[in-house]
Amino acid sequence: MKIRYLPEADGELEEAVAYYHARNPQAAKRFDAAVRHEERHLQNHPYSAAATLAPWRAWPIPHFPYSLIYRVARQALIVVALAHHSRRPGYWADRLQGIH
Repeated sequence: MKIRYLPEADGELEEAVAYYHARNPQAAKRFDAAVRHEERHLQNHPYSAAATLAPWRAWPIPHFPYSLIYRVARQALIVVALAHHSRRPGYWADRLQGIH
């Protein structure tokens, strides 16, 4: 199953990697590797995450304060946000309009 990030979610991923890289390049590599690892997990087990706002699901990134917010579609996992745990809970809900 393919993974497709909304542009806003892709931007959040880039921003988070840049944040970690500015502080510690090794942490940025670990973060990116953790996200990619969890993407592979979700490709193989797309329904393993809790339905946060059905049908949207949240899957935490271990050792980092982020979760992938996604939906299982017919041909792909659609990632709507890489949500930081300490920032405005549910801010990404506005992005759900018109996404099926």
